[in-house]
Order: sequence, then structure tokens, then C-alpha cells
Amino acid sequence: MDAEELLQQVKKELLKSIDPHNNDHSNRFNKAFKQYEDKVIWVKEHISKEFDGKKINQVLEVYEEYFPIFQQVLKENDESIRASREEEILATAREFYGVLPSEPTRPAQANTTETVSKTIREIASLYCDEMQAGGNWTKKTYNENAATYQLFVELQGNLKVSALKKSHFRNFKNQLTTLPKNHRKLPEVKDEPLQQLVARNHGLKSISTTTVNKHLTKMSTLLNWANANDYCEENVANGLTIRQKKKAQDDRSPFDMNELAQIFSCEIYTEYNYRHSYYFWLPLLGLFTGARINEICQLSTSDIQKENEIYFIEINDLNEKKVKNISAKRRIPIHSKLIEIGFIDFFNEVKNKGHEKLFSTILPQRDGYGTAPSKWFGRLKKKLTLKNPDKKTFHSLRHNFADALQSAKIPEQIAASLLGHKHSEISYGTYGSGPKLALLHEHIESIKYDLPLLQKIKYPVPHLQHKEIT
Repeated sequence: MDAEELLQQVKKELLKSIDPHNNDHSNRFNKAFKQYEDKVIWVKEHISKEFDGKKINQVLEVYEEYFPIFQQVLKENDESIRASREEEILATAREFYGVLPSEPTRPAQANTTETVSKTIREIASLYCDEMQAGGNWTKKTYNENAATYQLFVELQGNLKVSALKKSHFRNFKNQLTTLPKNHRKLPEVKDEPLQQLVARNHGLKSISTTTVNKHLTKMSTLLNWANANDYCEENVANGLTIRQKKKAQDDRSPFDMNELAQIFSCEIYTEYNYRHSYYFWLPLLGLFTGARINEICQLSTSDIQKENEIYFIEINDLNEKKVKNISAKRRIPIHSKLIEIGFIDFFNEVKNKGHEKLFSTILPQRDGYGTAPSKWFGRLKKKLTLKNPDKKTFHSLRHNFADALQSAKIPEQIAASLLGHKHSEISYGTYGSGPKLALLHEHIESIKYDLPLLQKIKYPVPHLQHKEIT
């Protein structure tokens, strides 16, 4: 199927939603179709001309993921850097989309003596320095990539990139599948040479398939860059990731009502005994906003706002805050249950004390603001009786929120806006500024949980001084 055939399918779907005698519908149709057309054409020109087996949401996904990055690269003044970054981004996009990267169209350099002599460590150092200098990586991303390159060197050797073969990465993949989880922290194996460790029957739990694929993808991206900069003739690491059939929602499970009842009947809520205010508010905010733990923990007091009598939380990336992607930036109306419990009172209390952060005792760490709270929730979880405890984390509350949206028959676009998900359905709403705050508020208020004990939770409790450290 080519681009024209795909666009015809889109047109048919859009036409089902309009009244041909309504001029406003006709204008909206033309505007929506034009935007679909522009995105499909960009993917056709830069990623792949073939669309066999592809649905429009897959095309939109690769466009929305890589087009903004591509546009930023075009602003680069240095032509050589711009060209290498363009090719690197498009190669990564093609792999994401599921097609093989195009053959390089640049003429080969006449003198390759210097380039073929580069080792993996040397190439990795050049690549990391470039990515950091361009502001493309956080410190965490830098460290994660550097760890992967070091892992490859330890297992396969510090080879010259010109000598790399497919077999090196096939062997690397096989070694990764037997690599113990957290091997650097385990006293019994942390000092053992990795080649020896992966070759023996150590009886320890190995890293997950997802982690194996992350390492392979990082190596493939490195070789894409090396190829774009004439350090190697091809990317022999491409196409080796392990296909996974499990669905994304299988990774984490929501808490059932009995498990939620255990959380909200612990001493934090019955005796108001907690060391930090986030002990009290994190589970409640997770359940009634669906926000990710780092999104909540990094909130500033300026992120709690009011518009037309509606209180809301703004998730943004201002002042060094981080969001998962552009779709994660959103406004979440504050559910009346949170207000009833006392969240606005708490917010005003923190603001009046002059704190910039909503949870001032949380300090940022390498992975953001959610590290210490995640560990605390892990300790809380151990006190509960859970089904499949390995699949229950703070993120499970986000699944509870998503399930509550579905149970309340919330439209998919509204749910995506509240959760900070991409919404790729064929609809006019996709191209607006997003649902209005009043509409989001109306829908979030329809969320209900069968937890009578929530009626007893209040903040602050009169005449009772909790044990928060300020």
C-alpha cells in the first residue's frame, strides 16, 4: 500500500463524521485531512515509501515522535553536524517504524585510514561528547548509554568499528540474556569477569528481555552515528532486538479494591503518623489524578492553579522539571474528593510557608524527584497482602485511574488528555488545543472508587499534630 491509498482510507473514515450540507463540518474536514496528508507525506519522504501493514496511528506515532526532533536539528548552523544528526535521527526513526535504514548516499571518503582505526571506546566517547554538547542528553541518559558501551567492551572486547560483524552483536545478545540482574551490586558476582560470569550456570535471575533490547538499541544507535560519520560502512547491530508479544499493560497491574483499602487504612491515614507530607498525599494524588510518581514529586506550588473556579494541576517541564514526552504536558482538574480531604488547604499551607516545591523534603536524584518516594512506597507495599506483588508499584495507581476512566465511559480523547497519552484516533479533536478545562473537570468528577473509608480521611486533623518533618 502506498501513501495515496492510506490517505484514501483516512478520507473515508473522516467522511463518516461530517454532514456534507454543513459548511462548518466541511471546513473542519478539509483542515483535518490536510494535516493527516502533511504527516503521511513527511513519513513517505523521510522514513518509508511503503505503508503495507501500517495503520494511520502508526504513521502518526513515528511522525509525532521524530518530526519535532528533526525540526530542531535543521536549526543547526554547522552543516556537517546537521547532516550527521539528520541521518542519525532518521535511522532511529526507521528502526522505530520497523523498516531497515536506507543505504548511505554520501560518497565514500578516499582516505579512511584514520576512521577505520577507531575503536568502540573511541567512537562511543566521540558520540557521547557530541550528544552532551548539543544538549540532547541528560546526565542520566549519558550514564545509561556509557554503561551499555562499557558492557559491550567487557563482553566482546574493545574492537575496531571497521572490524565489527553481525556475529559480534548476535553473541552480545546471547550473553545479555544470561547476564544476572544487578550484577554490579551482588557481592557474590560483582568482581567476577563478565565473560566468565555469562558463560557459567550462575543460577541467578537474568536481566529482562526489555533490558536486553535497550542495550541492543543503544548499540545500534551508536553504529548509526558511526556510519553517518564514516567510521564504519554499515550498522551491523541493526535488527537484532527480541520481539516481545506481551502487551504493555501486562507489566503493571492495578490494585484491587481490597488492596487499596489496605493502603488507605494504614497508620498514615488512621493515626496520621507520617514523616513527610508526601507519604499522605502521594497515594491519593496517584489514585485521583493518574499522574506518574515523578510528575507528582517534582510539582512546584506554581503548578497548582485555579481558572474559572476550577482548581487544576499543571504538568510541565519548566524550571528543570522533566516530562516523559510532549503529550505528558497537561492540565489535570483536581477531583472534589481531594479538595474535600484537604489538598487545597495543604497547598495553601505550603505556599504560605514560602516553599517553592509542593513537597519540599523531596530532593532530586539521578533519576529525578521520584527515587526516594518510590523506595518509600516499596517499603509500604511490603506491609500489605497483595496478589502478584511483583506487578504492583506506585504506577499501579495510574492503572487504577485509567480503569476508573474506562468504567465511567470517559471518551478516549478525554482519557488520553488526562493521562498524558498520545491520541492518534482519526478525529477533529486531535488537531485542536486539547479538551477545555471545564470538560476535563466534568469527566474527572465522574470517577468513583468503592472505598467508603476515603470518607474518613481528612487533612489536617484538628487538635492532632502529625509527625511530619518540615
